[in-house]
Amino acid sequence: MSSAEDWRPLLRNALVTELERTPSALTFRLRLVRQTSCLGMFVLFVGRLEPSEEFEFTDACAESQPELVAALFAGLREGFGEAGRPVRFTLLDDRTHAVDSTERGHQLAGRLAAKYALEHFFELAS
Repeated sequence: MSSAEDWRPLLRNALVTELERTPSALTFRLRLVRQTSCLGMFVLFVGRLEPSEEFEFTDACAESQPELVAALFAGLREGFGEAGRPVRFTLLDDRTHAVDSTERGHQLAGRLAAKYALEHFFELAS
């Protein structure tokens, strides 16, 4: 994504549900689904974010697709890196669709997760 405007319209398709919040961690579900007549977008994951001194990403899923997880982590790194905020992220669950789950969608979901966390969690944890 070259600029924030490239992905902003997709925010209306993203749904973030907080599952657990403590002073030092946020566990949430992000669902990004866009249905079209051709290739759509499907991302559904559960993750846990914690403040950290450096970027740390862990895949704790029993079954996941490495290329999609790598794209998700890249999106998170982009989103938090632009803000200068390293995090520890643990991927707890990742659901995929054979056709509509793509690297681009997972990278975008990572950026959206970072945006949500920066606006709704980290300003409170600081």
